[in-house]
Amino acid sequence: MTQCPNHQKNYRFGRGGSDAEHQKHQADIGTLLDNHQAIQRQVTLLENGFTATTTSNNPEIVSTLQTHVSDMKARFAKGRGIRSWDKVYALLFAYREHINIDYKMTPDGVTSIVTTNNPQLVEALHAHAHAVSGFVDQGRQGAGESYPISQALEKYLDDAHS
Repeated sequence: MTQCPNHQKNYRFGRGGSDAEHQKHQADIGTLLDNHQAIQRQVTLLENGFTATTTSNNPEIVSTLQTHVSDMKARFAKGRGIRSWDKVYALLFAYREHINIDYKMTPDGVTSIVTTNNPQLVEALHAHAHAVSGFVDQGRQGAGESYPISQALEKYLDDAHS
């Protein structure tokens, strides 16, 4: 991971908004980042994506986590970018119609299955899985970092904006 200082951030889809929905999403993300030590995450990388099980023993964190996953799937479907300064997220939103997101709520969290039929996007899905694990491991410090992507994905992202 490399640090992405604010002055070098390039928001490819804007800053996400200042409306009530965006503020609620940001508040939930902040709660999860601030309570990252109460969250456990297990990821399995697949040939076409990943599965992740994210849990907590804290019922309030479980509720926030479940709301967050549901909200992010809806936000993704609407193409309402988040973290668009992060090339991994910019790629996911640029090619969202090629990505399938399924999840199952569990009593202590959520299991997500994120896949694609587009082999060029598998690297981005794996990077996303690692990034979210970094958020869980490091909280707000991890949220300020971005995973590097290959030159091929850099070009794929540039092509999305051509």
